[in-house]
Amino acid sequence: MHVRGLLIQDSHVVEPDTDYSLSKHFDFMGHDLSSDAHVSHFQFMRNFNSYVVRIDEDPLHNLIRYDPGVRAVSHNRVFSPKI
Repeated sequence: MHVRGLLIQDSHVVEPDTDYSLSKHFDFMGHDLSSDAHVSHFQFMRNFNSYVVRIDEDPLHNLIRYDPGVRAVSHNRVFSPKI
């Protein structure tokens, strides 16, 4: 089985370091993304210590990407098996 994925526009998966809390991450950015009016979607995935956020490419997005406590930022995808 082969897996392919279509990019979801403006949707990103953010993986903070395991010892880096969301409150520290939000403090670094100066924004609580879980209640920010500029964010149309925010979902924390506790089991993966990551979150999905829908946000356009603006300065806030760059703050997320360059936070030293963030391990990775990747574009979110819709995955579907290719049979």
